[in-house]
Amino acid sequence: MDIDLIMHFSSKRIEDRDLDTFIGLAKGLIADGVVNQTEAQFLKSWILHHNGRNHPLMGPVYNKIRMFLSDGRLDDDEAKELFELLLSVAGETPDDGELMKSSTVFFDNPVPDVEIEERMFVLTGIFAYGRRRADVEALIRRYGGRVGSSVCNSTDYLVIGAYVSPAWVHESYGRKIERALYMKRASVDGRPFIISERSLLEAMGPEVWEVDYES
Repeated sequence: MDIDLIMHFSSKRIEDRDLDTFIGLAKGLIADGVVNQTEAQFLKSWILHHNGRNHPLMGPVYNKIRMFLSDGRLDDDEAKELFELLLSVAGETPDDGELMKSSTVFFDNPVPDVEIEERMFVLTGIFAYGRRRADVEALIRRYGGRVGSSVCNSTDYLVIGAYVSPAWVHESYGRKIERALYMKRASVDGRPFIISERSLLEAMGPEVWEVDYES
């Protein structure tokens, strides 16, 4: 095997392991319902030590903590905002422990205008609409949109289903999110836009709005 390919896969395994640890740290830090200054400083140092400043998920957390601690203290409002950010990274587990509400940290904010006709959509995660993902794909095509199997240069929207697995980082839909985040950083127009299942269905109108989502 080519040495460059070996190094690529080795680097990818290290990055996956670090991301696993990062998500675990986020869950641990919010377990008691608060994030204090010592914990914020620890997480900032950990991300820096593990070269996470340029990662699409770890980087924004690092930058936020660095900004909060620029004056040498973490005030109550900053602590609350950091808690909410880490909560969105870790996800919220419902009582049955089988599914997690998809993390809002990935979504474009503000939500972009969603155009369906002649636009390319890639789906990821578990969808609440219909009985299977194919129902969502058929719906997009009915409204004139196209559906791709992977995130690429022609992708206009990555749609994240209402639910994701707790092990999203190891699954194909986790890879799609990661790929989209990297592509956005090099994009001049913000594509691919990352939107929720709810945003997609709302763009189609009330006639398809049949799922009782939480506000």
